[in-house]
Amino acid sequence: MEPVTSPNGGSVRERQSLRDRFAGRLSVNSEFTRKTVSYQGNRSAPGLRWMKYKEGFSRSLVERFIDERQPTAVLDPFAGIGATESTVS
Repeated sequence: MEPVTSPNGGSVRERQSLRDRFAGRLSVNSEFTRKTVSYQGNRSAPGLRWMKYKEGFSRSLVERFIDERQPTAVLDPFAGIGATESTVS
């Protein structure tokens, strides 16, 4: 893994401590980009691009997890804005 760094140049002592503590559970997946794990991936999605929500996930990430896990139920805290409707019936 790459060394812990701070985006603003501040102290990374606490981040490094957490990383050391959970090092055995961490993995890096290069398929997950910033666009995939944030709402940026929805910029061109009809019906989703109008609602900019910083903490939301991209539709492709949600679909990937649903396809991999095949859940019998999905918690939709965003009240049906379309992030899960296409793969869960």
